[in-house]
Amino acid sequence: MTDSLPVVIASKWISSVLWLLFSYISQALRKRCHYVHRPLAVLIKTGLLLLLFACTCVKASQGYQNLLDQSLLKQVSAIESSRQKLDRGDITINEHLQVLEVLAKSQHPLTAQVVVDEIINIGYVYLDQRHLYAYGYYVNALLQPWLAQVGMKESEGQPQELIYLRARLLRALAQFGRDKRVSQYLGDLAVIYLQGNSTISPVLGTEALRISAINASRNQQNLVHQYFKVAQATPDENLRKSIIQAMYFQDPTSIHYIFKQTHQIDFSSGERLYILQRLFWQNKEQHILYQWLEDDFGKWVAQLPLLYQSVLPEVFTPSCQWDNAQSLYDFFSDRQGIFQSSLQKQLMKTAQCLQVKQLQKPLLNEFLASYQ
Repeated sequence: MTDSLPVVIASKWISSVLWLLFSYISQALRKRCHYVHRPLAVLIKTGLLLLLFACTCVKASQGYQNLLDQSLLKQVSAIESSRQKLDRGDITINEHLQVLEVLAKSQHPLTAQVVVDEIINIGYVYLDQRHLYAYGYYVNALLQPWLAQVGMKESEGQPQELIYLRARLLRALAQFGRDKRVSQYLGDLAVIYLQGNSTISPVLGTEALRISAINASRNQQNLVHQYFKVAQATPDENLRKSIIQAMYFQDPTSIHYIFKQTHQIDFSSGERLYILQRLFWQNKEQHILYQWLEDDFGKWVAQLPLLYQSVLPEVFTPSCQWDNAQSLYDFFSDRQGIFQSSLQKQLMKTAQCLQVKQLQKPLLNEFLASYQ
């Protein structure tokens, strides 16, 4: 990939020609008396500009198409390169979203997987609450065509890449696309999956449990109790793993229950660490997490190997939020030295993210407005 993706080049071509055309017409209007005596010259020049604009549109179209005609490896590389540039502040979030917009039309299911995963990641890291509704229109515009192609229901004999793609599509459309039909479907699926239905793939079952936890409101406490009860009793390792990966609860009582129960069940160190990471990943308001963790932190640390202990500040991701970064610093800054290297890495990463995010806000508002 070059520094300028085809879609960016195409956009700049169109903008330049439109500006040139606008400037020429404006000048003609200001000097209309002079141009009245030279109508043929005006007509010829305007025609040439329109021809140039038409050629530019063809080039722009080819630029988009060239990206779609690339190999699977190059398409995936384009997305990864674009995200790295965004995180460094080298491109705007609009340009990154345009890359996803183009490659969502790819015929490669694996490219679509990367697009969906990136849409979910962007939703967590770069969006604030006020962006979510507008982002939902963007998500639906990009992903509904793929869902129509793969279908909502699993069928026997499908390749693994389509099984994974469907699960992630449904997750993204339910959570960020705010698709009530998909949310209801996943909610119903979660109930069956918890009962031990082995016809549901683990990846789809996991996403169904995640959406159920995210969407749960009044019954959150009952649901989290059920998750732990099944995890403790089931002989199905896939179901147990799915439950551990679905601890996306947000109400304080459920979070407190998770902290308390995790010590009482024979979870491995890796499983306990994953539960913590999911709680911090899902909750953008993290003060309650630190409040409950303060009481049990010694127990948590004692049950973790030194290697896991040393990276805890990186597990407690602030999700590119200033308040969370401050809470992270307050929690770990006075603790033992084993945490300090990881703490500095996480704070530096968050500072970079916050800087980029602040600069991108006006552009993001403008971009998403076009989807409403």
